[in-house]
Amino acid sequence: MYGISGERRRTGTGFQIMLLVLMFPVWIVFTAASVLIDVFFGKILACFRSLLYN
Repeated sequence: MYGISGERRRTGTGFQIMLLVLMFPVWIVFTAASVLIDVFFGKILACFRSLLYN
C-alpha cells in the first residue's frame, strides 16, 4: 500500500512539474503580449492626446 501511494505521489509531482514546464512558455508569451499591448495602447493614447491638445 505504501509503495503504491508513494508511486502515485511521485507521478503526481512529475505531472505537476510537466504542467509547470508546459505552462512556463505560455505564461511568458502572455506576459510579453500584455506588456506589448500596454505599450501599444499607451502610444496610441499618447498620439490621441497630442492630437486632441493640438
